[in-house]
Amino acid sequence: MGELVEGSVFGDFRIDHLISDKGGMGDVYEAYQLSVRRRVAAKSLKLSHQNDAEIRRRFEEEALFLAQLNHPNIVNVLAFDPENLIIFMEFLEGMPLDEHVRRERDEPVALSLHESLNIMDQVLAALGHAHAHGLVHRDVKPGNIFVAPDGRVKLTDFGIAKIIGRENLEVTRMGLGSPSYMAPEQILGDEIDGRTDVYAAGIVLYQLLTGKMPFSGRTYEEIIVRHVQDACPSPKELVTDLPHLLCDVVLTATAKKPADRFQSAEAFRRLLAQVPTQVAAMASGGAPATGFRWWPAAAGTALVFAALAALLPRHTAVPANGSANGPAKTPVALKGSLRITTNEAAEIWIGDENKGVSPATLADLPAGRYRIRLVQPEFMALEREATVEAGATASVDAVFPAAGTLTVASGAPGQEVLIDDSPRGSTPLSIKLPVGKHRLKVRGQSREIMVLEGRRQTEAFP
Repeated sequence: MGELVEGSVFGDFRIDHLISDKGGMGDVYEAYQLSVRRRVAAKSLKLSHQNDAEIRRRFEEEALFLAQLNHPNIVNVLAFDPENLIIFMEFLEGMPLDEHVRRERDEPVALSLHESLNIMDQVLAALGHAHAHGLVHRDVKPGNIFVAPDGRVKLTDFGIAKIIGRENLEVTRMGLGSPSYMAPEQILGDEIDGRTDVYAAGIVLYQLLTGKMPFSGRTYEEIIVRHVQDACPSPKELVTDLPHLLCDVVLTATAKKPADRFQSAEAFRRLLAQVPTQVAAMASGGAPATGFRWWPAAAGTALVFAALAALLPRHTAVPANGSANGPAKTPVALKGSLRITTNEAAEIWIGDENKGVSPATLADLPAGRYRIRLVQPEFMALEREATVEAGATASVDAVFPAAGTLTVASGAPGQEVLIDDSPRGSTPLSIKLPVGKHRLKVRGQSREIMVLEGRRQTEAFP
């Protein structure tokens, strides 16, 4: 059928007026349930999708699976009209989180630590329930998180959810999620599971804590390339008084490899719940009141050390010959190794220190999290993060992406070349760049270029 008409009645429900037509799959109306005299919401499949059999099936699946999820933080389905493709749901008071963080401003703002943790606790509880029932949301973002005036949170819009164990449905890449929150495996078309939602929830938490996105870009392609290639920056870089433990939680949730993330939404939630206790303990100068009793398999020991590090000065070494506090004591060995391999030989930088050329194994590193920068003259530098555990060897396997060769020439040699706002040398310049769009600037002149795999191209400036 076409768009819903105000005043039309479908069984026990009357359509009152349109609330939103911004959803990717459906329009949302305010409606009224006649038998019990209450306001409800009605979601109808967009007219432009109603002749698409795949989207119709997905819409029906959303209704049927949402009806099976009975959780206080997931929107409740009341009824489904399969003939007219309408889902009737509880009416939600409040606003989506993406509007809540703006609070009548043009730009999002960081929320308080208390409010951020409260919202994420409820989001993760909802995801844990969905995952336990075999459903991956695949589009966790502030626009699909509804915040009520009393602080209650509801997760909405399971329209592109994936049923765990079922083969991926045929959907275009743009329909598989929102670029700013998509996990690398989702972007690359690899198998997904609940850890894909964990990644998106980690990005949401970063945004709530800082008011910014960890990865930005002018185009869809730029954003997804950064999600695949770049390590998530620590939120502490923008908000310096955030607890170290909380920042480590964000970085673990947003790890590039699913095996390095929390292995479930519930695991993410449990550790996040420890943050207020740690903050209170540190504020009072005492030890934590509670211990850490659960850790994800892939990052367990690392997070223990991260939690301990949160209570101590960062990157502080104990002098071998003693300190102002007295003679030296035999130090506890909390060291491990880091093995780095790349498909192209690259300089390895940790902070301001050059650690050699890949492939290499860096021994006797203090346990903790490290940010590694891999520099190869013919490619854009790569940034990776790794957690070194005591007595173990961590691995970083980095692949410089598919590239093409760009030659930049100018009438006056020696002109500075900026690529994506970063200085890359001076003319004449020949450089390999990742496939995709780039912004090239020479002598104040800027142009957009498209680099194709294995192709050589020349850009000339006066």
